[in-house]
Amino acid sequence: MAERICLDASVAAKWVFPEVHSEEAREIQTDVADGRTQIVVPDSFFIECVSVVYHKHQQSLADMEQAQAALGVLRQVPANVTAIRDVSHQTMTLAERLNITVWDAAYLAVAEHHNCDLWTADKKLARQTQPHFDWVKLLGTDEWTEAR
Repeated sequence: MAERICLDASVAAKWVFPEVHSEEAREIQTDVADGRTQIVVPDSFFIECVSVVYHKHQQSLADMEQAQAALGVLRQVPANVTAIRDVSHQTMTLAERLNITVWDAAYLAVAEHHNCDLWTADKKLARQTQPHFDWVKLLGTDEWTEAR
């Protein structure tokens, strides 16, 4: 049976833009493509992907053609999508308890709902949540190949 993980948009963005820890993010992508890993995400994942790509475009790090191509790749992420409405109470509880954004809390709620690790490249999110949850993994500090 494939391992299941929750993946946030900060990791997926590294699949389409060369950044620090992109190689490690691509290891996750390869494991997903090979069927060794299944991804779960909140339905807000895709709007966050659009936001990341648009931000890269605004910073002149991607022209419109490159941005559209990146969206094409991210749109194809084979993820099990969990509706926020199904984890809304837990999302709000986590946001208040940890003093984090609802967007970030949604990833935590989905990971809890599916009883799996959350992988992120967001250092602030990891710093705020790792003292409470050992299943929040920061790309670059928790090597993907060691975690498997």
